[in-house]
Formats: sequence, C-alpha cells, structure tokens
Amino acid sequence: MSYNEFDETLEKLGLNKKDFANMVKMSYTSVTNWKQNTEVAGWVDSWLENYAKAKALEKITKVLKPYINE
Repeated sequence: MSYNEFDETLEKLGLNKKDFANMVKMSYTSVTNWKQNTEVAGWVDSWLENYAKAKALEKITKVLKPYINE
C-alpha cells in the first residue's frame, strides 16, 4: 500500500493519522515517517481492511439489535 493509498483509506474510514497511531499503539511520528519511504508497513493494509469490516458489522448489529430476542 502506498502512502497516498493509506491517506485515502484513512479518510474513507473517517480516521486521521493520529487516531490510527493511537489505535495501533504507535507514535504519530512513526506513522508519518512512512511517507519518506512512500510505502507503509506491510500489515497496515490488512489491519485497515479488518477495521472497515468491523465498522460495517457494528452498523449492521445496531440496525438488527431491536429485532433480536436475547
């Protein structure tokens, strides 16, 4: 994933780099330093994909919750 793709994906997910850094327990500086290499760490793409899936599942769960008998 290129740094530009990383930026675009964060924006689509409603995150900024500081939020991302806090969520993955990294320093903000480390995250922004990826720009120098133009590529982000290899694990980031799958992490963001799983984050997007989790957000979608939360939305679905919220909609269905009133109709589920516990």
